[in-house]
Amino acid sequence: MRKILFLASWGYTFFIVTLWLVLFFGSDRWWAAMLLLFGPRWIAALPLITLIPLIVLVNWRLLFPLLAGVAVVFGPFMGLCLHLKKTYPQAGPVIRVLTCNIANGSYNAPKLATLIRDSRADIVALQECPHDLNLEIPASWHKIKSHEFCVLSRFPLVSGQLVRVLDPLTHWHMSCMLQCVVKTPSGDLAFCSIHLPTARKGLNAMFDETTLLRPIRERRLLKETEYRRRASREVTRFIASLNLPFVIAGDFNMPVESSIYRDSWRRYTNAFSCVGLGYGWTAWRGVAWLKYGIRIDHVLIGEDSKALLCKVGPDVGSDHLPVIADVAVVRGH
Repeated sequence: MRKILFLASWGYTFFIVTLWLVLFFGSDRWWAAMLLLFGPRWIAALPLITLIPLIVLVNWRLLFPLLAGVAVVFGPFMGLCLHLKKTYPQAGPVIRVLTCNIANGSYNAPKLATLIRDSRADIVALQECPHDLNLEIPASWHKIKSHEFCVLSRFPLVSGQLVRVLDPLTHWHMSCMLQCVVKTPSGDLAFCSIHLPTARKGLNAMFDETTLLRPIRERRLLKETEYRRRASREVTRFIASLNLPFVIAGDFNMPVESSIYRDSWRRYTNAFSCVGLGYGWTAWRGVAWLKYGIRIDHVLIGEDSKALLCKVGPDVGSDHLPVIADVAVVRGH
């Protein structure tokens, strides 16, 4: 039994590190890695329910190699951020940003209005907005709405550009970003509200009622992944042409471990990755007891700004949770 537990303890740690490497190098390239990327990663901790009691009873010293695997699974594998509160020197005017995907009207308007007021947000980015957005905001606020996007601000807004990308599956140009200019007291700020394509349909096609998994359907997932990769590249190409300090906020439909995220978005500072605390889950997926969280909504900034705070807000009735971030503009124009 001791030999078996010795192999199980070290084997579990090796297994978790292997999963972590598969997640990092295989995401958006291999269907199994994408199931890890968008699936319930906490499942990897289930063997601990049996292993830990057995090891404590037989040979507690074997807990040490096992704890290395525990640290990996509940740490980087599940995306834990441990940034304790720090005091930053005042780098410039602070703008509070709030972003939320309101799921085509599936939201609680009074709760959202209360959150906008109580959080003292300066700029609000809403994605998947219905045509008749029923939301009470102060009369002095400004609003720009285009397609599914809506940007609200206590500062004046100047309409910008809507970036659309051709979806090869539907042959429609899908709206991926609304860019506008916020006229803050300290200068102009380019604000980009994001809603990138989802991988959900391609992932759902991989499941089958009879065989559970159908890898033969990977072709649709790969086509969808290529579309998602191209959409990120086109949007970031547009952002690179901006000549103002900027903030990017919205539903990216991908975690930070995604290879698409790393290829296109890693050049910017992710506010929660930089100053957040916890897992920062913004959307919940699954059914019944298989519910799990995933961090797919982000606030990003460029080198002209610094993130001071980032947290996940309360439930407002949507299938996404809002993200709130404080951004200090370092260099104005």
